[in-house]
Amino acid sequence: MDASDVIAALALVSIPVSLLIARWQMRAALRVERARWQAEARRTAYELFQNALTQFRRSLLASEVVLEELKEATHALHNAAHVVSQVGPDAVGRLATRITRRYEQTTREVGEEILSGRSPSSEARAWAWAASAPLRVKLDNAINRVYDSQWE
Repeated sequence: MDASDVIAALALVSIPVSLLIARWQMRAALRVERARWQAEARRTAYELFQNALTQFRRSLLASEVVLEELKEATHALHNAAHVVSQVGPDAVGRLATRITRRYEQTTREVGEEILSGRSPSSEARAWAWAASAPLRVKLDNAINRVYDSQWE
């Protein structure tokens, strides 16, 4: 076996090795891109949920409750919670769902009062909003943990 045979053999071996390295690099690049996409999807979903919470709060705590606006805000909150649940993680999705369920119950109670001819007091509505503050704090903390873990 002369030098040209050795060079040819090395060339044949280096082709599969080069392909293997290229495949590893492609997988690494795809993982990075997926992580970036997932981080962006989560950020957007969390922002959507926070905006829906703001809309609900404004409708609930308005000087005069308009039931249709409150129902629309509750529906937006419900939809946003589904989006949060889809992008995860599960702990954040569960908290968003718990908050949404509480406020769906609040909407039903306010609606029953309005439909029975009573006007729900601003104090009762403020209490309903404040009662879920610990859940909202837990949600914020869970979201912050997700953001922190994305960059570790």
